[in-house]
Amino acid sequence: MWAVRRKDSPFLDDHGREAMNFQISIMVYFALGIALSPIGIGAVILAVGIPILRLVGCIRGAVAAHRGEFYRYPMCFRFLS
Repeated sequence: MWAVRRKDSPFLDDHGREAMNFQISIMVYFALGIALSPIGIGAVILAVGIPILRLVGCIRGAVAAHRGEFYRYPMCFRFLS
């Protein structure tokens, strides 16, 4: 929806861009967790950190969008600006 309607609404463009940045950031954290798995800390990142971050971020983003508020995801790199 974001790719098709981003030019129609600045609000939709902002939320779509933020959601994409968040999902790309989650992939970066996942790759970091895999790289650190031999040390042991990667397992904690993969098993606990990423699922909690994704769950909290997605729920809070959805609630903010429903309320008509702009939202910035936690621990998100801004790849798309």
